[in-house]
Amino acid sequence: MKKILIAGIVLFLSQVFYGLGVADYGVSEEIWPEHLGSQRAVVSVSASDSNVEVSIPWRMKFYPSNGDVIVIEAATGQEITQVAKKSADRISGSIQFRSRAEGIYYVYYLPYIPDTTHGHFKGRYTRFFGKKSLSGQVLSDSAALVKIESRTVFDSFYPMEVIATVDEVFLLKKNNSGKPFMIFCEDREFPVKTKKDLPLRWIESGEKTSIDLKAKKNEYYSFQIAVVAGNSDIQNLRIEFADLVSASGQIISAERLTCFNTEGVDYTGKPFSKVVNVAAGSVQPMWIGIDIPEVVQAGLYSADFVVASDNGSRSVKVSLNIDDQVLADRGDSQPWKYSRLRWLNSTLGHEAVVVKPYSPLVLKNSDNQFEIVYNNREITLGNNGLPLQISANGVEILASPVDFLVDVTGSSASISEKLEIVKAADDRIDWKFVKETADYSLVLEAFTEFDGYVEWNYSILWKKNRLVKNFYLDIPFKSSIAKTMMGMNLSGRATPKCHIAKWIKPQDSFWIGSAQAGIHCELKGADYTGPMLNLYKPAPPASWFNNGLGWLGIKSKADQTRAYVRTGSKICKAGSTDKFSFSFIITPVKELDTESHFSYRYYHSGGNTVIPSQEIIDKGVNVVNVHHANKYNPYINYPFIAQEEFKELIKINQASGIKTKIYYTVRELSSITTEIWALRSLGDEIFPYGNGGGFPWLREHFEDDYVLQWYAPNIAPSVPDAAILTSVNSRWYNYYIEGLRWMFENYDIDGLYLDDVAFDRTMLKRIRRVMDAAKPGCLIDLHSNTNFSKGPAIQYTEFFPYINKLWFGESFKYNQMSPENWLVESSGIPFGLMGDMLQDGGNPWLGLVFGMTNRLPWGSEGTIGDPRVMWELFDRIGMAKAHMIPYWSPSAVVFTSHEDVKATAYLNRESGYLMVAIGNWSVISKKVKISIDLASLGIDPGKASIEVPVLQGFQDSIELSLDKIELTLEPKKGKVLLIKF
Repeated sequence: MKKILIAGIVLFLSQVFYGLGVADYGVSEEIWPEHLGSQRAVVSVSASDSNVEVSIPWRMKFYPSNGDVIVIEAATGQEITQVAKKSADRISGSIQFRSRAEGIYYVYYLPYIPDTTHGHFKGRYTRFFGKKSLSGQVLSDSAALVKIESRTVFDSFYPMEVIATVDEVFLLKKNNSGKPFMIFCEDREFPVKTKKDLPLRWIESGEKTSIDLKAKKNEYYSFQIAVVAGNSDIQNLRIEFADLVSASGQIISAERLTCFNTEGVDYTGKPFSKVVNVAAGSVQPMWIGIDIPEVVQAGLYSADFVVASDNGSRSVKVSLNIDDQVLADRGDSQPWKYSRLRWLNSTLGHEAVVVKPYSPLVLKNSDNQFEIVYNNREITLGNNGLPLQISANGVEILASPVDFLVDVTGSSASISEKLEIVKAADDRIDWKFVKETADYSLVLEAFTEFDGYVEWNYSILWKKNRLVKNFYLDIPFKSSIAKTMMGMNLSGRATPKCHIAKWIKPQDSFWIGSAQAGIHCELKGADYTGPMLNLYKPAPPASWFNNGLGWLGIKSKADQTRAYVRTGSKICKAGSTDKFSFSFIITPVKELDTESHFSYRYYHSGGNTVIPSQEIIDKGVNVVNVHHANKYNPYINYPFIAQEEFKELIKINQASGIKTKIYYTVRELSSITTEIWALRSLGDEIFPYGNGGGFPWLREHFEDDYVLQWYAPNIAPSVPDAAILTSVNSRWYNYYIEGLRWMFENYDIDGLYLDDVAFDRTMLKRIRRVMDAAKPGCLIDLHSNTNFSKGPAIQYTEFFPYINKLWFGESFKYNQMSPENWLVESSGIPFGLMGDMLQDGGNPWLGLVFGMTNRLPWGSEGTIGDPRVMWELFDRIGMAKAHMIPYWSPSAVVFTSHEDVKATAYLNRESGYLMVAIGNWSVISKKVKISIDLASLGIDPGKASIEVPVLQGFQDSIELSLDKIELTLEPKKGKVLLIKF
């Protein structure tokens, strides 16, 4: 038999004996129209103008209820209208039709209505209602099955999904009765793809308890030992390895082998083990990796492995023939080799390395107070391990110390207290606080990292039964700092005087502060605390939630704005333990980099128009984001298919001095993923269980137990992209990190475009470490849809230390947003970042107040982003070198006569320009006076001139005098003024 390699398009034919006849399986030489479905039977008819019948042993895991049948005459391409379906199930179908002439006919038996849009698949299988009825005698011997063909190699069921009948399986099991389970060894070329059904291949071969492998030096070799449970469940299935030994006594240690199903390293770098149980009648492939050394003697190595379980054990003979060739990349450039499975257990990026722009932590000890110094922030710890004061850029945030209290009925005075520093390293400092009372023992374990992240973890062991009125967390802000906020079920806004929030929306955090300083607080303890809370819908942290009794709130006084968390009352029993965790991120996380923001000009296009024209390049485009669903990056989050095309794209961009960034995330994964069957063998570790459905390929191959995600129609080569949801915090994160490294080494990319991802700050640290090690200066920008993520800035705050730019634009209603909402949720400025606009092209007048433009040429709702007019203005004044002086700054220099009108200045002393961006947030026109404090900037008004430049689509020129600047501004619009000095 010829083998089908999913890595390449290989036409194959193989005769399969199935009792009812003989079928040849192959792949069509030409790709037929998608609506006809993925499979067809090629039928030879020897009678003209006759009713004929053909039996098709299609042997599929899935067959749609009342699935349609389309018969086409090969010679003419005409559809036969008189068709009857005598019988049809998963195993076979008997199809009758009226022939026109002798010759070849195609019987398509999985047709469906395609979907040409992007998003969720909206097509469906077509149903069979009968064509024109057949009349007269049916000639049973006038039609013969020639072969069964698949539309593409990717669609093929052969050989691992051509399933056996119930009778064939029964006979196989009968012949192997008395064994605790059956074993079928398969090489990597034949990944097991069934969960309940057995491949007909196994019926033909019988049990396979030995396997011969051929490998190269330095190759990472993966293969399978598939186990089939009998009539009883298998408990604790595992593989017990032995050393592979050659005839000359050379050894490949058993320590160099792993079973991915039973052991690994999680995304935080911690080893773990798993128990594998197999339900009666089910198939469980156990994927095994052999880490072959580069320095090893060629030859034949063999060992007897034990497939063990609580039900019994069996032996498997493994022979590994290693030749003299060294495989430099371990096989990674050819995904079909499955060498990349080792990436699942990678610890890359966990090194204790402080990344730029951050410096090593500094710990100071004075008067039993510990002061921790970051780049631009400081925290002073009291003797209870909580902050006495927190500052950013020299601005103190707290009005009084942070406190965590246990309000116990009756006395709970402290018997003893102790604070100690457990670890002090460049990247992380750990401390511990222990408190003993008559009622409980409290242990606090806390740490901070170089990026300004701080986490407190309390464990309270009760000595007596007690009623707790409340567990308290209080964060007292200076009111001068707590000007804006988001979270607590509120969008970004001016901080209210009083507010109470219950746990009713998918938010577990809040931020309070200003553009100068602030604190992001996350209440931890849920099973998932990353972004995309609306997608994964985790339950609130049980301790803070307290069965719905907990709440959060804000209460402001003249000089203090207190954020607080309360749990409500709880009965705590002796011997029980309560755990509470929360974290802070001190903002801004870095210094605002306006130079990079105005220097990098993004080209971000959909489809295959990835390469900008020379005219666009001449306008200053120097960064290209390569989205997915195009010929360079066809499949979502698996950019390893069109390798040569992507390398060519990089070369083209580099020749024009353009950086290339790629769409690459993990929330969903394409059906094209080569390792998808190995990943599915891991249960719900990589793919959570769900309702299935969607695109026909998923139904026909994955069958069920998956969650639908993104769909994109026919990419190349005519294989649609049907993605499914990935689990959170899985080992696929490790694969992702290694995939990033691989792309730097093989594609020479310049950064990442992240689009609503589900991983956490641990991953962002790893990503940044890998990127900085591979190519310092790489860029990360983060995109989010506010309708989808329900408040992206609050959910992604922990990402901000590691990214360069925001694109929080999709579904934002710019004309309905207050200035505070712009500042907090869209601009990124309070966190040390800058952003771009997206939805409907953004609002160019209001956006410019925050330094925001849209991107070329990405648009939405029929509006194409075109910032070229602004780019020309920026080039004129030298915007990249300008100093931003916004309206919210204590050193603001531009003032307006109406509170709804805001103005930001951009000063470039080298070019001699002061640009003023003015925006009217009112819903009505405003006549306003503008005053500019030129003297504070050292500018002589007598030597300066003012201009309102012509900006196409933005504003016309008007005459103004520096002595008296009065403007009439339309609602939600504004003006740009240029002062030349």
